[in-house]
Amino acid sequence: MPLFSTLQVVNKGAEAAENVEVSIDSSDGFLLPYSRTFAAIPFESSVSLAPENILSPLYLTELADVAVTTVRVRLTCGKEQAEESADVTVL
Repeated sequence: MPLFSTLQVVNKGAEAAENVEVSIDSSDGFLLPYSRTFAAIPFESSVSLAPENILSPLYLTELADVAVTTVRVRLTCGKEQAEESADVTVL
């Protein structure tokens, strides 16, 4: 079961964004480390990614009760960085 089906990265700028890294992680091992680098994202366009198999089977096996974990998506392009976090309830 995927955490999300598709993640879209949009470049709204007037120039191509080069060496863009997208990483996804969690606060407590719920997710396996995930990272993908795009050589370039053309100006005014987007790329989509569909991370598969990033849920940690060990975490899910050891889960005895409902848990809340923080999932973080980080985008890095050169020295610039953007990050978004959300709490996820794991059943």
